[in-house]
Amino acid sequence: AGQVGAAIGRAELFSRVNALAYADPLTGLGNRRALDQLLEPAVERGGPLAIAFCDLDRLKLINDSLGHEAGDRAIRRTADALAGAAHSRAGAHVYRVGGDEFCVVLVGAGTATAVALATEAGRTLALGDAPLALSCGVAELRPGASPKDLFRAADAAQYVAKREGRGRVVVFTDERAAAPLPGRRARRDRTLAETATLAERLLVTIEDAPHAERAARLAQALDDAA
Repeated sequence: AGQVGAAIGRAELFSRVNALAYADPLTGLGNRRALDQLLEPAVERGGPLAIAFCDLDRLKLINDSLGHEAGDRAIRRTADALAGAAHSRAGAHVYRVGGDEFCVVLVGAGTATAVALATEAGRTLALGDAPLALSCGVAELRPGASPKDLFRAADAAQYVAKREGRGRVVVFTDERAAAPLPGRRARRDRTLAETATLAERLLVTIEDAPHAERAARLAQALDDAA
C-alpha cells in the first residue's frame, strides 16, 4: 500500500510540474511552449486556421509611472479580456507569449473571426476608469506555410497596427506589411502625443499623491516635447 501511495504521489507531482511548465504564472494562460504544442500539429493539418498576435500598448509607461504591480494588473486585465472574447468562440485558445504579448489561435476559423475576437477584447479594455489599448495583427494560414511563417505574418500586421496609431486590429497583407515607414519626426511627434494623452488619463485615476505628481510631471514634459 505504501509503495502504491508513493507511486500515486509521484504521478501527481509530475502532473503538477508538467502543468506548470506549460502555464504562465501571472495570468494562468498557456505559455509559448503550450502554444507551440497546439499550433504545430494544427498547421500540419491545414486550415482554416488564424492567429491574432496582440500587444498591450504602453506597458512600460504603466510600469515606470505606476509601478510593476499596476503593470501586472494591466496584464491580467488583458488576459481576462482576451479569454472572455475567446470563450464564446469554439476553437479559440489564448496564450501569453511575452511580457506584454499575447497570441490567440483560432482552430477551424479564419480572419473574420480573429478580427472580431481581437476587436471585442480591445473594446473591453477601453472601458472603465483606467482604459487600456491593444494592438493586434491577424493572419490566416496560407497553403504551404509553416508556424513560423504564420507568426511572421501576424507580427508584421501588428507592427502596422502600432505604426498606424496603436489600439487597433490590422489584417496581414503583403502590401501593408511592405508599406514604407513614416518619417522619423512624424513618428516621434505622434508617439509623444499619444504618451502624453495616456499619462493624463493615468493622472485622473491615481489617488496616491506621489504617483499622481510623477504622472503630472511626465504628462507636462511630454506635452512640452511634442
